[in-house]
Amino acid sequence: MKKTMGTWLSILVVLTLLVTAGCGQASNREKDGTLVLRIANPQATGDVVTLGYEKLAELVDKRSGGKMKIDLYSNAILGGDRATTEAVQENTLDMASCSSPNFAGFIPEFMAFDLPYITNPKYQKNLYNAIDNGELGDYYRKVARSKGFEIIMFSEYGYRNFATADIPLHTTADFKGIKLRTTDSPVEIAVARSLGAQAMPVAWGETYTALTQGAIDGEGNTWSLLYSAKHHEALKYGIQSRHNYSMHILVMNKDRFDAMTKKERKILVDCARDALNWQRENAAQVSVKSEQAMVESGIQIYQPTDSEMQDFMDKTHSVYKQFVGKRIPNKAIDLVKKTQTDDYVMLKKGDA
Repeated sequence: MKKTMGTWLSILVVLTLLVTAGCGQASNREKDGTLVLRIANPQATGDVVTLGYEKLAELVDKRSGGKMKIDLYSNAILGGDRATTEAVQENTLDMASCSSPNFAGFIPEFMAFDLPYITNPKYQKNLYNAIDNGELGDYYRKVARSKGFEIIMFSEYGYRNFATADIPLHTTADFKGIKLRTTDSPVEIAVARSLGAQAMPVAWGETYTALTQGAIDGEGNTWSLLYSAKHHEALKYGIQSRHNYSMHILVMNKDRFDAMTKKERKILVDCARDALNWQRENAAQVSVKSEQAMVESGIQIYQPTDSEMQDFMDKTHSVYKQFVGKRIPNKAIDLVKKTQTDDYVMLKKGDA
């Protein structure tokens, strides 16, 4: 009954937004000229992604003197990220937050981040710098624009780890035959299969129910999201696999972005940059607290040995042959890999 009511509420909200949408215009303006921008966010309240967007809304309101407002719809109330991103592309919604694996369904180049162990937390600052100031970010913005999107934020999401409801995970052998939830990303599906698991693409909003009903045995996600979405209530075991890094891409319909005034665009972009910096500074702390809270709730999280981690890397490396230079352009791979070295030259704003 709760699920049915939630579904009807989501439909009602979406229909209301569609009726009030000003297609082809700079979104919704109130009678006094205030610009109202709506963000569809699938993440839960308290999640690090949601916190970043709340900070964005706060900054936009303050710096515009109340002439710009952001209405944030979190908890997937408007639907999953794939559906809401389609709405943005079709110009019926201002902005949507989409996980990088699901955004790869629109921009295949984003599958580069889904590749197992292509990035290492050791070089996270390099990656941030390349996205914010370098060729990597410019590359993805250009590709997104060609598909009708303007990227507003590369929101911090974090490294994904595997977790299950009933099956302890210590080695790659433990994955054989388990039903593992994935996003729609072809790479994530291939990674699950490379470990011997049954890949089960399930929409995020349906994952908790799938866990509790036994339709899936486990999933891969960040500790912060698993905790904020209360998945720890259905999970018992986890493993620090850190098998890929994900972002949540906040995108706006490009026509709507272009229809804003130059001043409004600058306020939005500047506030997004500052909100992202704030979010990144707090993300690590939120992740640690979430992991601790999950352990305190009774979940056993295993830390693989070096040899066990190497086995994860070896088993999943076969995925590269399926995608690199085929479904994922070599340039995307090269730009990401360039950041994963001690020799990477950090850029300053204006250098790129």
